[in-house]
Amino acid sequence: RTTAGGDGAFLPCPGGAPFNALLAAVRLGMRTSYLATLSSDMFGEQLHGILAKEGVNLDLVTRFDLPTTLAFVSRTPQGEKYAFFKENAADRALTSKKVKEVLKSNRFDAVHMSLGAVTLEDKQMKESFETLFTIAGKQGSLRSFDPNLRSNMIKGTAQSYKKKIEDFIRNVDIAKASDDDITFLYGQGVEFRDVASKWLKMGPGLVVVTAGSKGATLYYPGGEFTVAPPGERPNTIDVSGAAAPVLDTVGAGDTFMGSLISGILSSADTYQWMGQDAPLLGMLFSRSWTEDAKTHLQCVMERAAVCAAINCSRAGCNPPSSAEAASAGKALGLRFAAASTTSEPAVQAAP
Repeated sequence: RTTAGGDGAFLPCPGGAPFNALLAAVRLGMRTSYLATLSSDMFGEQLHGILAKEGVNLDLVTRFDLPTTLAFVSRTPQGEKYAFFKENAADRALTSKKVKEVLKSNRFDAVHMSLGAVTLEDKQMKESFETLFTIAGKQGSLRSFDPNLRSNMIKGTAQSYKKKIEDFIRNVDIAKASDDDITFLYGQGVEFRDVASKWLKMGPGLVVVTAGSKGATLYYPGGEFTVAPPGERPNTIDVSGAAAPVLDTVGAGDTFMGSLISGILSSADTYQWMGQDAPLLGMLFSRSWTEDAKTHLQCVMERAAVCAAINCSRAGCNPPSSAEAASAGKALGLRFAAASTTSEPAVQAAP
C-alpha cells in the first residue's frame, strides 16, 4: 500500500493458514473448533476476538504470554514474497500432551492442519501434529493436510523436507499442495500427476494440486479432473459473479481447503452437513468411486474454486459465506449453485 505522502506501507490483515481455513469453514456453515495456542498480546487478542465473533469454538485454545508470529507479504510481478518474525512465538507452544488430553474427551468429524511459518522441522509441533492425526485416524475422523510451504522458513534442504512431508502424509486422508509446494520439494519440471500418484500410494485417498489461475486438479485412485477458476483472466470474480480485479491472493488456498472439507462431508445435492454419514467420506475411506460420486466431487471442487476466487477480490483473507458463494455460482450457471448449507457440523483445525 502507499500512504497519502507516497510512502510504502503494509495493511494489517489478521490471518495465518489455520486462521484462514477456519474462517472459510465457519462462513460456509460449519461448526468449528480451534486446537491451538495463541498469544495474550494485542495481536493475539485481535485474532482471538475475530474467531470468537465468527463463531469458532475457542475452548481448546491455550493462551501464552509470548509474542504473536508476524508475517509480512509483498506483492511483486513474480508473486508474493513473505517475511516472518516467529522466534519464541506463542503459536509454537502446542504439545502432544495437550492433544492427547483434548482427544480423550472430544471426537471430531474432521481435523485439518495447515503449515506455513510453522514447519515439520519444529520437533515439538511435529510430535503434536503426529499425535493429532494418529489418534484422530483411530477415531474415524477425516484428516486433511496442507504443507503450505514457505521456503524461507525451511532450514534444511528440499530433499530432507520432502522426506518429512512424505512420512507425514502416510497418516492423511486428503493432501492438498500448491504447484509451488511440489516444485520446491521435487524440482522444476516434475509432473504433478507423478507426485500425486506417489502420494496416493502412501496413504491419502485424495490429492489436490492447486495452480492459481491454471485451476486445481483432484487426483484419486484411477483418475483425475481439473476445475478451472471462474471468470476470465486476468480478473477474478466478486460475490455477484461479475469480473473483478485480483486484489490479493493471500489465503486463497486456505479458503479453497475450508470449502473442500465442507463439501466432502456434505450431501450430494443440497450441501446439508452429514458428517460421518456423508457419501463421499465413505467412498474416500474405501477408495471406491461411483460415477455419481465423481460428479459430486467435481461440484465440491467447483464450489471451492468459486470461494477462492471471491477471496481474491478482497484484501487479506476474507472468504465468502455460503450464500455469497451460491450467489456467484448461480450468476455463472455453475452446477453446485443450487445447493444450500444449513447444517451444524464439527471440524477441528490445528495450526
